[in-house]
Amino acid sequence: ASRVLGEYQLETRTVDDELTALAERMVEVRNPFLRTGGAALLGPALVVSEVDVGEDVIASLSEHITMSELLVESFERKLDNLQPVFLVFTEVDDAHSEAVADSIETAAIETYLHTHHENARGVTARLLRSVAATEPETVAQYTLDLILRLRDDASQAALHAGRALAELADEQGVAPLRPTTQILPQALETTDPDALTGVVELLVTVVEADPEWTTDLPVERVSDLQTSDAVADRPRLRSKLAATLGRYAKSRDRSVIGEGFPEFVLGTVTVDPAEDASLPNP
Repeated sequence: ASRVLGEYQLETRTVDDELTALAERMVEVRNPFLRTGGAALLGPALVVSEVDVGEDVIASLSEHITMSELLVESFERKLDNLQPVFLVFTEVDDAHSEAVADSIETAAIETYLHTHHENARGVTARLLRSVAATEPETVAQYTLDLILRLRDDASQAALHAGRALAELADEQGVAPLRPTTQILPQALETTDPDALTGVVELLVTVVEADPEWTTDLPVERVSDLQTSDAVADRPRLRSKLAATLGRYAKSRDRSVIGEGFPEFVLGTVTVDPAEDASLPNP
């Protein structure tokens, strides 16, 4: 019932204050089913609206992660317990970042980043992205795992992995991201706009920080994206792509931007944006 109501809040983009209050009471009860249900209600409410979450709720959900990891043997059941909590933690205020990072340390994050469950990979990458700027040391230990997710078939996993790595590059530099060059050719083959956004946002961050990095860039594929349907109605993605190509042209080879580049840039500021990316599944 909690999951159904949570989905309803996401689909209608409405939040029921009484349900939110009920969710907060549920997560404070020492019952794993009630805590999971409370998180399944609370996560969508946080996605849709600005809801203040108290330290007691964070503490209860952190305990839920720890106890699930210790006491639940079934992987499917464990994942079922934790996915709603991860979604809550991706949306809480930065004031709780340290507590969220501590919870990440107790969870089998690497396993969840590589599970065959697409939603789990997406929400786990999103969780790491949520604290990448405030707790970079915690996220840095999963750098290679996030790099591998750039070529993920699940668009939300690739999107949030790229954004997490971009945040990490801002905080700790681009040197640890060198293995990305081995993944880029395949990652850039995607035709999914969300997945491509994650890859290109990482690219522009790295290229701006270290122009020498462009020597390893599969520039022909990046240039070809100007005519891809995947970027046609995505102004943000188009602007990041234009910035990446512009940086390459400035530091390496001006011919990469070609005759059609001014038209591409002009189209970027006049295009009608597509609908928002799909909302997360709690």
